[in-house]
Amino acid sequence: MHYTGYVVPAGPDRPVPERADLVLVSAGGGRGGMPVLRAAIAAQRTTDLASAFGMRVVAGPRLDVRDWQALVGEAEGCRGWS
Repeated sequence: MHYTGYVVPAGPDRPVPERADLVLVSAGGGRGGMPVLRAAIAAQRTTDLASAFGMRVVAGPRLDVRDWQALVGEAEGCRGWS
């Protein structure tokens, strides 16, 4: 596992348990995170990212339920998304 320093201070690399390759996208608390989450879903849909990686999108408690439902709609049919 490699931390980029964006969310936490940079630290030593840690071994990753055997798992499927995965991109985790989070927008923190949720409010104001829609552009980040939308960009991630668009990248999964329009690039070859999905052929190599699955994606998990995590929204915080302040994301409006209607916004979450819109994201789910945008991701519908997108390979590798959950």
